[in-house]
Amino acid sequence: FTTGELTGVIRQSKPFDTELLELKIIRVEKSSKIQEKSIHLKVERDKNIANTPLSFYNPGNYVIELYRDKDKLGEGKVEIKDVF
Repeated sequence: FTTGELTGVIRQSKPFDTELLELKIIRVEKSSKIQEKSIHLKVERDKNIANTPLSFYNPGNYVIELYRDKDKLGEGKVEIKDVF
């Protein structure tokens, strides 16, 4: 992806069973990981899909981790490139 806005889609095999999820945006640089931001996302307890806008203005590799309280539900990776 290039720098800017994108929509993150979260889909789980089971209902979220909560009304609040946390997304942690982590930048990966060589052997270190730096948490850049944390997003609290309101969701419907009985649903298993949600979406949220995400902003990436610095090129690099990122890991997005999804949590329900302290339980890690999953993660995804994205590479952001500057094309200008």
